[in-house]
Amino acid sequence: IEVTVSCPETAALVLKTTFHPNWRVTVDGVAETTFMVSPSYLATVVPPGRHLVVAEYRSDPWRTPLLVIGAFVAVGLVVFRRRVEALVARLATGRSRRAGS
Repeated sequence: IEVTVSCPETAALVLKTTFHPNWRVTVDGVAETTFMVSPSYLATVVPPGRHLVVAEYRSDPWRTPLLVIGAFVAVGLVVFRRRVEALVARLATGRSRRAGS
């Protein structure tokens, strides 16, 4: 998100996007802290005058590897469905034997 804002005095700029700690906001290239305003919108403080505000969401670096692992697990479950069902049946049979003992 890139906006040019102008205000006569220090003000809170509210961006109508859902707040998350991974949002990074700069005002004229200087990093600013962000905070949440109700109802869960992203906000930052802007000094008086005309400014270029850039808000950028940066996802966590571990999200992509987790997505890839999840995709492999899903494909593996589809490909080896019968083996997984047989394993689950064997485990269920083993539990019922132990419960009856």
